[in-house]
Amino acid sequence: QPGLYLRGLRALRAIRAVRLLRLLKIQRLLDETSFKVGQQQLVLVMAVLQMVAVITVCIHVLACLWFLVGRWKMENGELSWIELVNAAEMPGPTQYLHALQWVVTPPDPDTSSIDPSSGMERLFCIGTAFTAVTVLGGAFSKISEALAELRILKEFSNRKRRETQQYLADQGVSLELASRVMHFVDYKLSTESPVHMDFSLISHSLQVELHVSQHGHFLQPHPLFSLTKDTYFEVFAATCAVLERHAYDKFEILFVQDSLAERMFITGDGEFKVLSRDGDLTSSTSEGSFSSDTDTSGGKDPAEVQVVKGCYWFAEAALFVEGLMHEFSLTASTFCEAVTMNGEAIMGCLKLSPACAAMFCEYGKELLSQLHRLPNRTYEVEMKSSEDAMQVNSYYLQMYPDPATELENISLHKAHAVDDASTWQQKMSDSPTTNGILKTFDETGLDGDLVSIWRRKLRDLVDALLEGGIVNQEEIINKLEAAVPELHPFHGSHSQLSGSGERERSVSSCLSVIALVRDSIEDFTAPQAESQRLGHEQWQDLQQLTKWCEPDKRTLAAVIVLLAVRSLGKSKRLIQQLPQDAQRPERAVIYIMECHRNVVPSCDSLDETSVLLLTDVLEVHELFNLAQLLQGENSAANLQQLKELLMQKGEKVFKFYILFLLGFMSGLAAGKGSRFMDAARSKSVIIGIQSLLRITDSSASIIYWNCLLRCGEKLRLPSSTPEDVCLIRLALLSRAESKAGFQEVKMAWGLLGLHEKHILLQHFLADGIERTAFVFEFLPLCIANARKNKNVSMHVFLEALVDLIVGLQKVDLRQEKLVHIDLSDMAAFIEIVQSRYVFQTCISRCKLRSHGRRWHLDMTSNNWARSTEATSDGTILAYSMKELLQRQKHLDETLSTKHGQRSSEEVLREARF
Repeated sequence: QPGLYLRGLRALRAIRAVRLLRLLKIQRLLDETSFKVGQQQLVLVMAVLQMVAVITVCIHVLACLWFLVGRWKMENGELSWIELVNAAEMPGPTQYLHALQWVVTPPDPDTSSIDPSSGMERLFCIGTAFTAVTVLGGAFSKISEALAELRILKEFSNRKRRETQQYLADQGVSLELASRVMHFVDYKLSTESPVHMDFSLISHSLQVELHVSQHGHFLQPHPLFSLTKDTYFEVFAATCAVLERHAYDKFEILFVQDSLAERMFITGDGEFKVLSRDGDLTSSTSEGSFSSDTDTSGGKDPAEVQVVKGCYWFAEAALFVEGLMHEFSLTASTFCEAVTMNGEAIMGCLKLSPACAAMFCEYGKELLSQLHRLPNRTYEVEMKSSEDAMQVNSYYLQMYPDPATELENISLHKAHAVDDASTWQQKMSDSPTTNGILKTFDETGLDGDLVSIWRRKLRDLVDALLEGGIVNQEEIINKLEAAVPELHPFHGSHSQLSGSGERERSVSSCLSVIALVRDSIEDFTAPQAESQRLGHEQWQDLQQLTKWCEPDKRTLAAVIVLLAVRSLGKSKRLIQQLPQDAQRPERAVIYIMECHRNVVPSCDSLDETSVLLLTDVLEVHELFNLAQLLQGENSAANLQQLKELLMQKGEKVFKFYILFLLGFMSGLAAGKGSRFMDAARSKSVIIGIQSLLRITDSSASIIYWNCLLRCGEKLRLPSSTPEDVCLIRLALLSRAESKAGFQEVKMAWGLLGLHEKHILLQHFLADGIERTAFVFEFLPLCIANARKNKNVSMHVFLEALVDLIVGLQKVDLRQEKLVHIDLSDMAAFIEIVQSRYVFQTCISRCKLRSHGRRWHLDMTSNNWARSTEATSDGTILAYSMKELLQRQKHLDETLSTKHGQRSSEEVLREARF
């Protein structure tokens, strides 16, 4: 009896077969896998595999249960099927095969091997037959459902194909063309989904993930959108949602060179060809090839053709500016796919994050600046410009700081050690003291020796320049880069921190001041166009200014070092590592001269007196900017401050400052010489510096207004009334270089009312000494952006400027006579705002923030959120009403003047001059 109970308990182990029901989860997993792959044929394959798997499991379970029934009967002493088929003494696998054969015997299990008196075996036989019918029926039903789903999925594609074929047949299209059309239709249908997603069924977060999964791979390789994904994921997802996907046929043209670029293209699947020069695009694509051979009889250069596969982007600048032209042509070599987006769509996405909008603006400015400097633009160069623009983006630098650009890790000594050591080894190879010198290089690491080497090279360079030992400009450049390590083209401070642009301007400044000291007009004007070349009369004026500075060897060495390191203060990589009070350009250079000499090792080539001279001049340049004077941006009070500081510093600092200004202004446009100081622009610079020479013995106000009037005379502008003087300053602020440019300023001024003119007169004629003056930094940039933006225009900006001035007059600004206000944020806002009404009311949504003794006008998120707001009927009506009121007011003022009431001249005279 105990044995029977134990055998019964062992039989209960069969219950573990219930765990096989977990295999039903495989069906859901297989369905999700087939959906993810997206292949319709896979649906049928999965259905068949599921059927086979279910039938196999069922047969195995039934065979095991049948064998269990036979064993149980044998153990109870009853006749079982195992004994009837003589399988009792057979091995286990053979017994399993007998059981398996009995289960799969069609159409129902064999009953001949069953004892007629065995009710249990016969009952199991009936259950097996019922199970077979149920399982097979379910399996075939599953296949039928899969086939029905396939028919539904293919119905859309088949119907579209039939409609296309019928249309081609009705139109009598040739067989060759119809074949190509149907091939493209098949490709297009294979890439499109026959069903549309109802996004109301899923949450917003799932919608975001869905958009990113569909289009994220197009944007991910781009540096800007890659950073956007890491920092502003919502904006990245919104950008993925606005992408437009396009399919292209073989040899189809996406865009043609010199056509208007209205959107950015990003290539995807397929193969594309880029034609980077003028060529016969039609003939090169009609025969199925993009030939690089063109008809030379037309005088065209051979077309350069490059094949691209994968993710490439074209016309990216079209996101930031209008009126851009394509630099090359792009065509499809195979069936291809690409996505596009325009600036308007991007602006809509940027509404989600003002900070992200600021990042895009900063990136766009740098990208356009780099593209503008490119002499020959190819798609590889444009993509490289995108990466370079992102490398200097402040948001990117905060997210991914480069250890190699950290100030503590920069070592120009190590960068130049190999070159200098190899040079010394070559020179001293035959010297009896060679071993000692080489030992010094190996043991000391060249740190101390390189300082003396650079000091000696700078001294030799200055001696050769003043004594006429160097004649060739290229030789000067080579010796300059060797003596001033910051200017090294590969390992210098500029190359590691600020990029090639600032380095080129620094080299140009150094070469310009050297040419001025050497009295070499040929070297100075080398990069200038012949039609705009500096004249000899202007050169003599520059020579008089240079001689007044009395440059000697020590002064020339010091000014070369100052011009070489000064532009490092503009490096974003450098500024972000400095304290808050040392982030202005001049203050940044002073800080690294004191705390990080490894970044500016040329200062070690100077004596302490010269280093102090550099610091004094940087402090002077921080206080007063000559370029702001020439643009009418500052006031007479700035000259008064300059006068007081120069009286403290002494005449030596004053002369060194003038020499520095000559080199600094000459290098603004880079070049091997001075590209900036041509015949037109040198006039203003000469006038400005000549005016500064009188600062120690004349009134600051007299010098200031005299300088502006002389600049007005250069443009032949009238200056007999206060309004004329105001217009001169406004013309300088708008960077007008001709009479035509002044007419635009005058026209904008004429659209203002007398009240607005009166406020602007008081502002532009205030000196900051007797009456409070606002110095709006970046005001010329604001005006330039307003002139470019058709939604703003210059006279609308002047109206907003009046609102700003009136608002500032109501604010307590510490009772100072001279108030500096940074308008850089406003300049960026003007560049992208799309509604005139939004801009006209933007001052009411601004905030004024204090930065030490300066103020910053913050446009706030309320303005940035409305920057892309399109002009609506309501805003048009509001603007029309305001314009109508302005015209009515102007008419009333005119009528009052005719009736002998207060004349405009009386109003204008209220502004003291």
